[in-house]
Amino acid sequence: MTTDKREEAFRQALKTALGELVEEEWDAMAALQVEHPVSRRCRARMRRILSGRSESRKPRRIMKKIGIGILVALASFSLLGMTIEEVRTAFGNAVVTWYRNYFNVEIKREDAASYPLRIFTPNEPSVLPDGLTETVRKQIFEHELEISYADAGGNRKLNYRQSVIRPYSSLWIDAEAKIAEVTVNGWHGMFFYYDEPDRRNALTWEDGVYQYDLIGPYEKEELLRIAESVGPISPVDQEEGGQS
Repeated sequence: MTTDKREEAFRQALKTALGELVEEEWDAMAALQVEHPVSRRCRARMRRILSGRSESRKPRRIMKKIGIGILVALASFSLLGMTIEEVRTAFGNAVVTWYRNYFNVEIKREDAASYPLRIFTPNEPSVLPDGLTETVRKQIFEHELEISYADAGGNRKLNYRQSVIRPYSSLWIDAEAKIAEVTVNGWHGMFFYYDEPDRRNALTWEDGVYQYDLIGPYEKEELLRIAESVGPISPVDQEEGGQS
């Protein structure tokens, strides 16, 4: 046997002996249920050295640490951003927009760029179904106004929305709804409805400046009656609303 072969055989024997020694020592200490002087990480490191893989996992460890650092940084920035009201609002609007565009009926316009980009004149209905009162009012930046109405028990609800005319807009209904063309104060509109009772029908129309939506479990005639009452709030109504 040559010198090189003897040295290689000795190295292999030494590695085997050290490996068995580490295993026996570890198993013995584990059986005694006492704290081992060599940590699991050190033991794993010794195994990799003995098997000739001491550097094989180093790049993966580095990439893992970098990935964890990036995730921690993103989580920190997200938590910090959620403390800012504008960021929370923008995030909520993005989620709502995604949901509406993905799950609901979509309306496309080719000439939306020629309309205002903000609401200069807020409008709202002056006629409501019996028993309904305003429960929630949301102004989403300057391009959308949403008002929710409900009865005392919360059983009957109505949602109203005024928004700027966008290239794409969507309604909170599904694609199973039937469609009928309507006219609201001389303006073209569409009525989305279902044959099943108590389903949320929808009425959408434009007045040449803004888009309006009414959604609730009401028939076409009732939604048209509400839609035709939509108009700007009078100064008296504004004062009364501010005092209440």
